[in-house]
Amino acid sequence: MKNLRGLAFLRPPCPTSATNRMKKVALTPISGADDRDELRVTALGIGHGDSILLQWCDRGCQWTCLVDGGQSPDRLNQRLDSANVETIDLLVLTHLDTDHVGGLGGIASRRRVRSFWGPALAAFERHLWLFGQRGVEAIERGRALEDSLKAAKVDICYPLEGYTSSPHDNAVKLTVMSPPARLVRRLLVGDDVAGLFSHPSMPLGWLLDTEPPASEQGEVLGRLDASLSRDFLEPSDLSAMPTGSGGSPSEQKSLAEEWSAESGADPEFFGDSVLNNTSLVLYLEARTNGRLHRVLLPGDQENWTYLLGKNPRGIQADVLKGSHHGGRVYLEADLALDEVFSTIQPRVVLFSGNGQHGLPRTAVREAAIRWGATVACTCSRNAEFCGPAPTEVECCHAVYSCGRSQDVALVLDAKGIRSDRPACHSGLGRQPGRVVDVRQHIVDPSPLLSHLAENELRRHILWVQRKLKNIHTERVRLAPGFVQGSMPVSGEDLATLAREERRHLSVPHLEEVLSCGMRAGSFWSSTHSRAHGASHAYALPSSGDIANLLEMISEKAMLLFPKPVGRVGLDRDSLVNGLELEALQSYADAAIHFPEEMFREAIWPAVSKAFKGPDWHCFQHGSGAIAFSRQATIELLLQPVVRYAFSNDSRVGFAQMKDDAFKLSTPVLVSLPWKDHGAPSNWDRCLAVESWMVVRRIECPEPHWKLLEESGIDHRTESDGARIDKETLAGHTRQDPVRMAELLAPTVTMLW
Repeated sequence: MKNLRGLAFLRPPCPTSATNRMKKVALTPISGADDRDELRVTALGIGHGDSILLQWCDRGCQWTCLVDGGQSPDRLNQRLDSANVETIDLLVLTHLDTDHVGGLGGIASRRRVRSFWGPALAAFERHLWLFGQRGVEAIERGRALEDSLKAAKVDICYPLEGYTSSPHDNAVKLTVMSPPARLVRRLLVGDDVAGLFSHPSMPLGWLLDTEPPASEQGEVLGRLDASLSRDFLEPSDLSAMPTGSGGSPSEQKSLAEEWSAESGADPEFFGDSVLNNTSLVLYLEARTNGRLHRVLLPGDQENWTYLLGKNPRGIQADVLKGSHHGGRVYLEADLALDEVFSTIQPRVVLFSGNGQHGLPRTAVREAAIRWGATVACTCSRNAEFCGPAPTEVECCHAVYSCGRSQDVALVLDAKGIRSDRPACHSGLGRQPGRVVDVRQHIVDPSPLLSHLAENELRRHILWVQRKLKNIHTERVRLAPGFVQGSMPVSGEDLATLAREERRHLSVPHLEEVLSCGMRAGSFWSSTHSRAHGASHAYALPSSGDIANLLEMISEKAMLLFPKPVGRVGLDRDSLVNGLELEALQSYADAAIHFPEEMFREAIWPAVSKAFKGPDWHCFQHGSGAIAFSRQATIELLLQPVVRYAFSNDSRVGFAQMKDDAFKLSTPVLVSLPWKDHGAPSNWDRCLAVESWMVVRRIECPEPHWKLLEESGIDHRTESDGARIDKETLAGHTRQDPVRMAELLAPTVTMLW
């Protein structure tokens, strides 16, 4: 194999293209070359953006890899022409961002490109509506680039974590450290991606949790999982992916504005964190005359939680390309400059920012220096300080009055590492420095250690969530229909279940699990409130459960609530939030079998939102009672109630409000303030759900029409004072429900 001098891109065999994937490509000869054996890493001076040229030479032959292309095709081609690059053995696009993909337009028409690695475009095109204008343009440029490469018959691959290519007998090995297949799968087929977009830095800690067991899946998902298992995808693997749910421009604008308010960035950058944190993170190992050199190229990776969590022993690299042009790096939401640099311990950090968007950051440069690294940059300093440099200016380009971008090349060979231009700062490398070079810097406790503890907590939360869902599913299966009485699960019971499965989860620890799970929205728990006493928990209702409840109550003629005393002229939100909910929560318990204790926190918000929406209308009776109905007018509201009252020899009639209580018939569900009459019996609760409700009279000096489950009581209208009993009212209107509703309509006002 050594005399073949071949370039082999070795990948796991693919049933459909095994031959193509195992082909060998000859190394590019260098005309007039000597016996150089070196790795050259060049950050091209293309302004703001990334374009890294990797050239590995082996005695007259070389392997050339271009990672990203900056913003401008003209600038990129100018720099490649200066470097005499005619053939690119491997072209890599780390992610879809204009300052990485913009310069690659038309590259296949100017130079020979043998292979291409890039992000799985379908994963981002599926959620195109979520991205800001900047992200949309970058994704469209990525599609145009891929189409042009296909036309030029370039081999296209979407590598994932663990994918490795070895050009020329393992003397050079290129490994992909990110993105993980699980993240790409979620973007390709998952519907729960809003949480990835809504954070200033896309969360990745969930990837360190144990992956839940796979559920039953169709043929398309089965083929996708088979493809993901080989650590790379091809365009043909993604031809039948499900389309995204989509959304309106107003929804995107609302999400982008919320994200902008939290992150402080312009809404046009919404979605950039998803693009950045799905970067292809490349780890290059190259031998020159027996000496091993390691280069880490992280693209614009901002959140390093997954990378550091998967590599707890560190990621040793001689050269680190500054992530995101020298931007901040995080462990989840925590700034983690020292954690990242201490894990990598680079000898050289290479920046390629020119001050645009405030990059590189002064704090990032100082952190690299703190850990002994030499700092090289495409921009040269024009200022020196005979003492500490100002730190209040966020961008080091502004601090040192740096000039325009120029190429900076690092040569790695048997002698070590050298640069063809002066460094921005000469560091100590991994050699012990002189005493005068030692400075004290207080490093905060590592967020990584905290995250590992949080990872254990998340696993317990996931276990509790699954256990509660299983309990609820079993209860629903065994419930004899429409019956209430579901109870939350106590903390003691959960602790017992944990011990049965040999989980070391004591009751005090469980309190923290329940509290954190409640805040995370994984389940309902009473631990956040002292009012509930001992801790309890229960599964949260799904959107389907809420929809079923709303459908059931929408079948009622109306839902009548006694208006709280003193709440006159309230706004819509205050009126709805001030309703008595005891009866409605009992009804929800019987209908969808979730405990009454969790109704106000876990169910009522969705119901109250529906009440204030366009499908529901609010009416107010002269007595102050509030009614909600799907009927659009007062007459339509009253007709089914009247029709029921006078059908089947019903004893329900209309009467003046004189007694302490009045009863409402089946078409009406009523909320009851039990506190005025003591707790009801179990039998009363059953009747309350399926038949009728007792409502305490609110102080009302004027007579009003009300439904009453007694006959023979005098009735009086507000208009003429005539005394009308049930039979007289029926005769007066000739048993016409429309006429009856018209007679009673003046006592009701429509609020919305």
